[in-house]
Amino acid sequence: MKYQLVLQWATPFPIQDIDNIVAIEDQIIDGLNETCEVDGHDFGSGDANIFVHTDNPERVFSALKTLLASKSLLAHTRAAYRAFDTDNYTILWPVGLKSFSIK
Repeated sequence: MKYQLVLQWATPFPIQDIDNIVAIEDQIIDGLNETCEVDGHDFGSGDANIFVHTDNPERVFSALKTLLASKSLLAHTRAAYRAFDTDNYTILWPVGLKSFSIK
């Protein structure tokens, strides 16, 4: 897979603790097909992140929007992706977000 898609939320809202991020990660795993792979999460420094490896980050994020909306998370989600050979992220969500980083 060529890309790392990162789903990110501020903590402590809407993600309260590590159990919340693990539950969301499990739901994402259940909602994805075998063309991508959830590579884990991290929690700290004011953000919670879930990492997904994929060849098509735009399509995967589009598919995940419904799940995130059903959990009242989409409005609080930041999403971006990068090729594995670079540190430069392409922002997918929200529209108008100017910068994205992993802390």
